Amino acid sequence: MYITQGDYLKFDGIDLSIELPDDDNPLGKVERFIEEVETWTIRKIRKFGFNESKINDRNLNEFKYGLMYQMRHFLRYGRDGMIDNDAFDCFHSAGLVSVVIG
Repeated sequence: MYITQGDYLKFDGIDLSIELPDDDNPLGKVERFIEEVETWTIRKIRKFGFNESKINDRNLNEFKYGLMYQMRHFLRYGRDGMIDNDAFDCFHSAGLVSVVIG
């Protein structure tokens, strides 16, 4: 995982262990949520040329911010199938995705 619970707390001021509803295994709910968002996001942005091998020391922080914007999107709007605009901007400005117009 790229993001930790502490990363998101610093980013948005929200403690995911409190924000996320309990399920059958409340101890792992934060890690499962983060893993779900990261996996979902990586699969989506592959359509725009993303490859994890493109991540390096220069763009890692921007990539992590993109993931956290997508986490915020999931918390606000649920799993609506949309990539958050701010998240995509982070991935694009880091050179991790490209937009093909045509």
